[in-house]
Amino acid sequence: MISQAAKKVLRKFVLCDNCLGRCFSQLLTGLTNAERGRIIRSFLALEYEAREFRIRPENFYGFRFRHGKRFRKK
Repeated sequence: MISQAAKKVLRKFVLCDNCLGRCFSQLLTGLTNAERGRIIRSFLALEYEAREFRIRPENFYGFRFRHGKRFRKK
């Protein structure tokens, strides 16, 4: 919910951390606007990085199996 709304706002406007945090002041209380904006911006960056770096289970297990065989032969 927050990530979709933040993406929508950041597509329309170039905002600093204070202004971005001010947009979500009702959702995350107890923080300053700058802290809130920095957290939201970091979350969006990590979400983007995680989408780029996906390990498929079938590839991971195949990798482990192939290399496990090689080490057992020695």
